[in-house]
Amino acid sequence: MGKTKDRMIFRVDANTTIGRGHLSRLSAVASMFEKKHEIHFVVSSENEEFCKGLLTKDWTFSAVKDQSAFIDILDINDILWVDGYHFSSDWRKSVFPKVRKLIMINDLPEPLDYVTAVLNHTPGITKELFRNESIKYFLGLEYAMLRESFLKAAKKRITPELQGQGVFVCFGGADPNDLGYKIVIQLLKNGFEDPIYFVSGKKYHWPESSNNLCQLQFLSEQEMIRYIDKSKICVVPSSVLSIELIALRKPFVTCYYVENQKLVYKGISESMLASCCGIVTATMADVNRVVDKAMSLYDDIQLMEAITKNQIKSLSGDSQLFYNKLIELE
Repeated sequence: MGKTKDRMIFRVDANTTIGRGHLSRLSAVASMFEKKHEIHFVVSSENEEFCKGLLTKDWTFSAVKDQSAFIDILDINDILWVDGYHFSSDWRKSVFPKVRKLIMINDLPEPLDYVTAVLNHTPGITKELFRNESIKYFLGLEYAMLRESFLKAAKKRITPELQGQGVFVCFGGADPNDLGYKIVIQLLKNGFEDPIYFVSGKKYHWPESSNNLCQLQFLSEQEMIRYIDKSKICVVPSSVLSIELIALRKPFVTCYYVENQKLVYKGISESMLASCCGIVTATMADVNRVVDKAMSLYDDIQLMEAITKNQIKSLSGDSQLFYNKLIELE
């Protein structure tokens, strides 16, 4: 009888308010370890229906009502990965002694306790921002939390190659301000005639003059890559989406609309990995600013080439190698 695989527990939540970003990241990490580790996802019972499915279908899955029920699942030999803003110091304190390692994915550089290591794939980030020298840090695009197809693409796409036609627009599953929709509407009003690929789970009413618009929902990993590759540029927030585009070597316009995107935006801007337009609210002035930036990039071959060259230098696609070193940490 063969040796039982070591177990990794992934504690995360996703819903219509916070979107699927945290779940998507941990799903990407899980896929890197599924050959050598038993993978088990745990979410709150109130989020079970939203979380169960495409991103977790390959692994075992549990929904818990409270902290006590979660602790009952744990074993002292488990490696626990945690991604979310509601896992407080008190929460970690109660869990930390129950597992072998607790690895925290942290978007906001803040002093943390009761963790073995902190993971943050923001471009250009340094450990000084976290202000806690006693913890191990694994930072930057070397640790990009991307699904396998995106990492493979990064390894293959090692020379700039501009291609495609049209604009790909995606502001995630939540998009509380309907920014994606407003950007698409403004593109149509401005008379943009090339294809517009708009990804959103929401239903919208479109004007009659939208024959060049294709609204897409619930795309698989491969479908997402296919439509991004079909486009000439993309417009996305500074979230996991932006890191995926860096891996695919696609010129894009980015902005941020919530605080946890600000640091990623800053890293992308300083590393010149995209065309950047700052914070964006729901006002039409801000929407028009994004659209103007997109149309400027669309016609600027020199800028697109510079962006893709910087992307190639910044993200190698070798996350698996760096994650193996992280797990070897004692």
